[in-house]
Amino acid sequence: MEFTREYDAWKENLGDQLVAALFLRDPKAEKKEVDRLRLTLMHYIDRLWYEGCLEVIRTGDVYNPGARHRVPRLYLINSLIPTRLGSLPVHEAFRLVEAPSELYEIIFKTPTKIVCRNVEGYIKKFSGSEMVKIEGNLTRGPDGNAESKVALATFPVGHYVNHRTMRLSDKKKGYVFAFVGDEQATPHFMRYSGLTG
Repeated sequence: MEFTREYDAWKENLGDQLVAALFLRDPKAEKKEVDRLRLTLMHYIDRLWYEGCLEVIRTGDVYNPGARHRVPRLYLINSLIPTRLGSLPVHEAFRLVEAPSELYEIIFKTPTKIVCRNVEGYIKKFSGSEMVKIEGNLTRGPDGNAESKVALATFPVGHYVNHRTMRLSDKKKGYVFAFVGDEQATPHFMRYSGLTG
């Protein structure tokens, strides 16, 4: 998903206001710490925006009319609210409230037990009454447990507006033509994000 420059400007403005309000409450805060807090805040605003967009797509029958109940719910932010394990659907990831160091995924459920596996592939059975916290669906790091630092990347996309298809060149006698298509109207995300050389 690409963010428009209007969204990016709104986000930057909101971040400045929130961090300025925090800085006024604690004027002794170091600039380095305030900048780190601002970057973290911007990152979570992006996550909320993504999650809102995905939820609108999921519940709006965009994928396939009438299939909204078969489209999985994607979590981009880890839950902080304890939930009963038995209420989670199959394939959902979670951490136990009492032992949050290990990440588990539900493999299948029966009326009496829930079979799960951890990131190393070990199988464990639960009764379903355990309290857990739902874990996000984003890519994991090399250890399989921590979220990857590049699991969610964002960058602004600015569209170029060609007001005229032809204009007189000021430097040399001649004309400049603008052919408007996707390539001419927006920078390609592969180049813009540095994914290609």
